[in-house]
Amino acid sequence: MIKNKKLKSMIHRFRSKNNESKTKTKFYNHDADTSQMSATYEDLKKYGVNHELNLIRRISIQQKLNKYQHPSSNHRLLKGYRDTGEWLNWIGIVADISMPTTSSLDGKILIDKFCYENSMHQVKLLDYHVWLKTNEIRYLLNADKQTIGVGDTIRGISKVTKYSSKGLSNKYGLGATLLKGAGIYVSIPTKRTLAQSTANQLVTDYDRQDDWVVKLSNAGVPKQTLRDYHREKDINVFIAKNRGHVSARFQPSRYNHYFERLEAMPQKILQHEKEQHSLASQYYGIVDNFKVYQKKDSCHSVIHFSYIVDDIKRIITGSKWFEYDGEILKLGSLRPKDVIGFKDNRDLIKSSGTLEPLTNVELLTKHQSDPMPDNQSLVAGWVIKNFGNADCKINLNTL
Repeated sequence: MIKNKKLKSMIHRFRSKNNESKTKTKFYNHDADTSQMSATYEDLKKYGVNHELNLIRRISIQQKLNKYQHPSSNHRLLKGYRDTGEWLNWIGIVADISMPTTSSLDGKILIDKFCYENSMHQVKLLDYHVWLKTNEIRYLLNADKQTIGVGDTIRGISKVTKYSSKGLSNKYGLGATLLKGAGIYVSIPTKRTLAQSTANQLVTDYDRQDDWVVKLSNAGVPKQTLRDYHREKDINVFIAKNRGHVSARFQPSRYNHYFERLEAMPQKILQHEKEQHSLASQYYGIVDNFKVYQKKDSCHSVIHFSYIVDDIKRIITGSKWFEYDGEILKLGSLRPKDVIGFKDNRDLIKSSGTLEPLTNVELLTKHQSDPMPDNQSLVAGWVIKNFGNADCKINLNTL
């Protein structure tokens, strides 16, 4: 039995690692709450590292893992990383394990609250859950061995793959993965001048006793792969499947499997998600190029973004074309690599072809710009003169 004083102390150990989750709102979706639990440095000293971190992990199992059954997902928010080939930095909570069987030798880790994480440790939910095959874990970045238990916070960096599953022809998942670590966060006082300032450190090497589901080791990675990595200092050496993967040892979870504990999702959550998708979001596009094409009986210009990110630099989509017209012309002449901020409520992941002009735009790259005309024939002439990309005949001498 936990004493009231101890229970009160445990309640105060919640530490949000996502400012978004602190926003006051009348609606609360438990499964979209991406805050992480953590222990305090003082409690570690008082109760012991292993005792305290195992306690926090088990409370996290009770209070942080997903509660609801969600519709089958193609993990569409990962698509931008598949399109661009960029590495995806992610964080989540270990929810379950799928043991290797005689029919499938691939063991898998189920990750709840699967989020993008940037260099400032800001996070955004990518999906309610995702599976990570252990044979896709190519290397442990910060230790040669890693024990993982249900309830641990897990962090990694992955390439995104596309595959087919359960009737979904284009589904996105985690390919080659480098694991940063799995454990429990501890808030540690710092020497910063700000009063009561703390920093969160992920403690990965605490003793989980016999309460673990998988043990990983770099011993399984071929020596030649390790030599190449240490020589080149390039994580891309791990991408190819023939470069090997970590070794893994499994044991069954002592907790209820995800399919045993999940409840039917309330209709109000589905409705809320639908409403959220219709709201305008802030995006930032990286200008790549311009082009002129034939539209009916006249020439029209389009602008190409190499990729688009959100307000915490999560890649939303790769290559995207927009009509070069309307508000964006008021920004003046643009250049490749210019950063354009804009707000949009369209589904930029699903949308294809050339989209209607951008609105609520802002040029974030500072440089001298010349005024742009609002006549499409003149705009087309400017594009052809400066970039030469045209699928439309136009006489520049008449402009």
